[in-house]
Amino acid sequence: MNGEAAAMRTNNLINRTTLLIIAIVLVIAAASRFVISSQTRSTPQSVANSETAPVNATTEDQAAEPAANGSENNLVVKVDLSSLGSASSSNTDETSERESTRIEIMKDGVSVPVNNGEAVPLGDDLQIEVFVSPYPPNSFNADVDFYLTTTDGEPVTDATFDLEYDMLYMFHGAAEAPFNNLGNGHYLTSLYFLMYGSWTLDTVIEVPNHDDRLTLPMVLYVWPTEQDG
Repeated sequence: MNGEAAAMRTNNLINRTTLLIIAIVLVIAAASRFVISSQTRSTPQSVANSETAPVNATTEDQAAEPAANGSENNLVVKVDLSSLGSASSSNTDETSERESTRIEIMKDGVSVPVNNGEAVPLGDDLQIEVFVSPYPPNSFNADVDFYLTTTDGEPVTDATFDLEYDMLYMFHGAAEAPFNNLGNGHYLTSLYFLMYGSWTLDTVIEVPNHDDRLTLPMVLYVWPTEQDG
């Protein structure tokens, strides 16, 4: 019997302890709800005013002056537009640079941007000017005019041109472009591009009294301009 009585006392102690813990938890929860409710009801009026007050965008000088109508609760926001102007200028410069460097010529293994019609040295005693039309190249058709002269400006009228072109990164198979010798060092060819992108133009030029064939590797960036939408 003594063992049973001891077990009953232990169970009763455990039950009382459990009930006491539950009661403490309930009291803490009720107190927390009361504190939160009190804080919500006591929100400062100035905060409420700031949430509904009109937003006035002013300059820095105007923000330093007190409001003329006596309202001190208006939220004043200063807007600095200088960074927007600089970003616009940067985009314009980038576009201009991109439009003026649609042609690149390989020199000693290095890709060098050139302007449309810029004279490029070719060998020791020759130079060539390359004109792409339309420029910037923004359609699938383009004419390329080559003006071959000596470094002294004398036209080379009896040269032979061979040109093969293909996409730089998506190979469609090299296409050949026939040339027309228009006289006075002027040679013309027409190209058709299957799609927009970077195109390689490998031109080989043979000139009488020159032992080596002259090469003119180029990259032409064919892409719509901003005016094309």
